Amino acid sequence: MSKKRTWIKRSLHTLAYLLGLVMLISTWLSDFLPIYEQIFRTGVILYLSIIYIEFVDGTILDRIKPSVLFEESTKRAQKNEVDVLIQASRMTLYWVRMVQASESELEKEYNEKRLQEHLQFIEELELPKKYHKDRRDILEEARGFMNDMLKQG
Repeated sequence: MSKKRTWIKRSLHTLAYLLGLVMLISTWLSDFLPIYEQIFRTGVILYLSIIYIEFVDGTILDRIKPSVLFEESTKRAQKNEVDVLIQASRMTLYWVRMVQASESELEKEYNEKRLQEHLQFIEELELPKKYHKDRRDILEEARGFMNDMLKQG
């Protein structure tokens, strides 16, 4: 069923772009339209195409959306920083599990050391202010786990 929907969606997207292309070609091949009318119609067709790409089309053209092309570099950098924080959070969980799953004392010490290094890395991350609380929560959870492990061990 999903393959059928995908095929239908692709067909509709192709039809929309072909329609736009036919409209552009017919506008410029028309002998009866003055040049200002041709330019105006071309602008309208391009505007509608951009709106379609921006809000409807979910294909490879997502990379050339106007919102992506003209996005501020700071927003892009923030997204990268947030992605790094999310990945760091996942790695923290990984190292916590590794400490818990350690079978020997040597393995446990190694994993605890790696967890401490990872927590140090998280502390040194330069993040926007609105993500400081999230970082602090991650660090508190991991350190709470470490304190519990020390009490038990």
